[in-house]
Amino acid sequence: MVITDKRVSGKSFLFLIDFSLESHQSLAYLINFVKITGGEIELLYSFEKMNFLDESNPQSVLLSLKEKERKIERKLIALKEIIEVENIPVKTGYTFGDLEAEVNLKQEVLKDNLVVVVDAESKGKIKDYSKFLINSYLGSVLIINSTCKMDNGNSIILSGDSDSLHQSDLNLPSFLCDKLKIPLIVLESIRRNESKSFTYSISNQIDVFYNPISESKTLLDLKNYVTNNNIKLLSISREKTNKSLLKKFFNTNKTVMEIVENISTPILILNNK
Repeated sequence: MVITDKRVSGKSFLFLIDFSLESHQSLAYLINFVKITGGEIELLYSFEKMNFLDESNPQSVLLSLKEKERKIERKLIALKEIIEVENIPVKTGYTFGDLEAEVNLKQEVLKDNLVVVVDAESKGKIKDYSKFLINSYLGSVLIINSTCKMDNGNSIILSGDSDSLHQSDLNLPSFLCDKLKIPLIVLESIRRNESKSFTYSISNQIDVFYNPISESKTLLDLKNYVTNNNIKLLSISREKTNKSLLKKFFNTNKTVMEIVENISTPILILNNK
């Protein structure tokens, strides 16, 4: 089966932006990413918690809120115009409410076509929300930082155990390999004395290489492989156990930024089919 543009052109990449320098640099990476995959970019800004119940001067609170809204709208419009120059459809929005609920609503509508994009250097509400995206959210998540460059890397990694890899939606990493003519490296986590059991079968148009890694040393082997090789994208499947590769990789003692800095490559957390 050949991966065609239609398989990913319906993707909506929801970028949670905080307008920091780092988020602008990460957005530049995302623009180049979407130029290859197709799809649209949606910029979503989340206001920090505000005190709407200041009874001493409610009018002042409302005026301040309106001014902040206007500033954010101007910033979003400016970025929208920049992205549209690249012929990428763009949506913009902002929220004062629960960021988790906002993303869940979009996921209910778009389902597998939604990819939530997070700048690992984000602060405040977005930084806190990253923990939910990694540990509890069931959709696709792309984690990038300001140092990511689309030109870097000559292969894409697909990692996880056999069960989770079979359950994962592999269309996006498969499409990238096919489009960029680069190989897919399958790092399957296996138990002692077992051999690989996952076989990639989505497209016969790309080169696939298998490199099983020991379940007991999965985290170390994966980090070493990514660090010592020129990797464009690290794709990780979602496993349904507390000892999953994903939870080991993003253990509670490290921040998302520390992980991304450590491997210096974008991370795509795959959704299940």
